[in-house]
Amino acid sequence: MADLGIRWGSETNAELRQAEGLLDVSDAPDAIRHAAENLEPLVREATGSTAPYTLTIETAEVEAYWAYWLDGAGQNVRLRLNLPNIEFTQTGAKQFALHEVLGHGLQSASLTAQPPPKTSPGAVS
Repeated sequence: MADLGIRWGSETNAELRQAEGLLDVSDAPDAIRHAAENLEPLVREATGSTAPYTLTIETAEVEAYWAYWLDGAGQNVRLRLNLPNIEFTQTGAKQFALHEVLGHGLQSASLTAQPPPKTSPGAVS
């Protein structure tokens, strides 16, 4: 970080976020979606997942504790961003796409895409 001119101290986080490229929160959904699209082939190659998924990104402005929420069903992944409670950088959007969308979301879709286990004749379920 010293090579970037960032020193350890009370301003470290602010300086790091500036170096990472602060985003306007209204640009976060597009930045996350774009990062997920760009990084998806690498994640699929590393994991072997071929499961399809559909990503929906919604924004909210509610007075609540949460900043983001990832849920969905099957291959449908929904990411909700509570704009008053988030701050993103270009780098942070990539990390978020990797962890939330391609980590949890693609993993969930991949589990859904698996055929149900076969039971042997006479097995009790």
